[in-house]
Amino acid sequence: MKVGTDGVLLGAWADLEGVKKVLDIGTGTGLVALMIAQRAPEAQVLAIEIDFRAAEQAKDNFKSSKFRERLQVEHLRLQEFQYDGHFDLIICNPPFFPGGTPSPNQQRNMARQDESLDLVTLIQACSPWLAHHSRIALVIPADREMELKSLILEHDMHIRRLCRVRPNPLKEQKRILAEILKGPQRGVIRTTTLIIEDEERHRYTPEFKKLTADFYPVEYGH
Repeated sequence: MKVGTDGVLLGAWADLEGVKKVLDIGTGTGLVALMIAQRAPEAQVLAIEIDFRAAEQAKDNFKSSKFRERLQVEHLRLQEFQYDGHFDLIICNPPFFPGGTPSPNQQRNMARQDESLDLVTLIQACSPWLAHHSRIALVIPADREMELKSLILEHDMHIRRLCRVRPNPLKEQKRILAEILKGPQRGVIRTTTLIIEDEERHRYTPEFKKLTADFYPVEYGH
C-alpha cells in the first residue's frame, strides 16, 4: 500500500505528550509507527498487521530506520493480540468502507474494508488497554462520526479532540481525526477544521504544510 494522506495526517496530528508505550493497529508498511517514533524520542512502538506481506515490509522499514530499537511489528489480527497492561497511545487508521464494492486486489481490499476490522471490534479491544492518561487516535470517514460517538459512549469513553478534514474549500469534510479518552465527557470537544489544498490542485494550505512539515520533502510544496 502506498503512503496515504490519511495516515500522514493521523501520524502528524496525534498528541504525543508523555507518550512512552504505543500500539499501532493495522500498521500496513509502518508509516504511522515510524512517524510516532520520529516525533516521540522516548516512545516504544509495537505495531500489529494482519497482512503478511505488509508486516514483512514494515519489518524491513523498521530495520532501515534510525528508530529501529524502538519499533517492533507482529503479524497477527487484533482479535489474536494479547497484552496485560496499558498503552499511553493506541493509534489506528482502520479499514473504513463497510459494505463497499471489494477491490480485485485482496491486499487492498483487506486494508480498506470493515471485513478485517470493524469499529465495534476496535473499540472493544482497546478499552482494557486504556489507563486514565491513555488515548486513542483514529482517522475515519466523516459520515461515521455519530456511529463512533455512540459506540465509545457505550464503553465509557469520550472524544477530547476532533479535526474535520476537507480536501479543499469547495468540498465538504471527508475525514475526521478523533482523539478518544477513557471516562465521561468533561467540557466541550475541542474541534478544528483542516483544509488540505487550496482551490488549485496540489497547492497545499499553510495549515497542512505546518502540520506535516517534518515528514514531506521541500519540493512537495513546503
